[in-house]
Amino acid sequence: MGVQDGECYIIADFLEGQSLGQWLKRNQPTWQQTVQIVSTVADALGHAHAESTVRRDVKPENIILTSKLQPVLVDFGLALSESEDTES
Repeated sequence: MGVQDGECYIIADFLEGQSLGQWLKRNQPTWQQTVQIVSTVADALGHAHAESTVRRDVKPENIILTSKLQPVLVDFGLALSESEDTES
């Protein structure tokens, strides 16, 4: 993330895969897959919280599964930093 010539930009990895929501429509995960997906997403949320970021829009459509079913939490557009003034 940065600013150049007055323009803001974000650089992000391109993820090949599908959303967890799309995948769940066609697949029924094993308990092992469920544990792996949930624990990885929980780790990502824990990292965000440790950085004082509150992720307010966690849903299957905001979790991308890579080809090896590795979940990646995306779309932090509604996230809040605890340092932001939410009273105004």
